Amino acid sequence: MDDGQTAYEELLRKSLKQIQVETAFIWANRARAAYRLVREAHDAGRPDEAFAWSIDATEYEHEALEHGALAGDSILAQVRLLVCAT
Repeated sequence: MDDGQTAYEELLRKSLKQIQVETAFIWANRARAAYRLVREAHDAGRPDEAFAWSIDATEYEHEALEHGALAGDSILAQVRLLVCAT
């Protein structure tokens, strides 16, 4: 980790809304990836692993929706569609 310089520079370049939008989509893509891992573990007969990934996927989805809501209704709708497309 750096000493906060990266965050400082980001704040000089981006608005809070832009950060919320980017963060929402990052979490949404994590959720999609985790739900894919759920399916793969389930299909491979590893129910414990599938369950563990489903807990993570739910958390990632929650974060995506939270940041999407903070970014505005249109972003929230896009995030919902992205996560539901899994």
